[in-house]
Amino acid sequence: MRGGRERTKQEDAVDLSRARRGEVVAAAERADRDGGALTCPQKPMEKANHGTIALIGSVAGDRGRKSNYVYGAAKGLVTRYAQGLQHRFAGTGVKVVLIKPGPTDTPMTAHLKGRGAKLAPVEGVAKQIVDAVESGKPVIYAPGKWRLIMMVVRHLPAFVFNKIDI
Repeated sequence: MRGGRERTKQEDAVDLSRARRGEVVAAAERADRDGGALTCPQKPMEKANHGTIALIGSVAGDRGRKSNYVYGAAKGLVTRYAQGLQHRFAGTGVKVVLIKPGPTDTPMTAHLKGRGAKLAPVEGVAKQIVDAVESGKPVIYAPGKWRLIMMVVRHLPAFVFNKIDI
């Protein structure tokens, strides 16, 4: 409800559009407060005490880096949102799965491929996502090697991390 009236699908779509342009925090706060687009899918699952919510984060959300800190911040928000949902639905039949892909061969990473970066094939990442949703694991990295890589990156002391050009 917003101002005593139901939100329209168009208003929810506008919030999601703004979120994609970087207004993620404001859109999430409005949606949570007003029961909008970010909370709608949860309601039927909560009522049925069954279902899986899958969110696509990124390894970029695990630690801010100079090369993509805005993107990383947005994906870090997805991680915190997923953690909140996981806490909310703990002990219920609703699963929340956070998928954290590493660099994947998509149009978004074409510039990296042009520089010779080794990117994960989309088909392999897609299969891991499907498997993760079916298993209900809380967090998956795709490909799996990124779990170890990001564990190391997250735990590097700042004085070491700040000397690395990544």
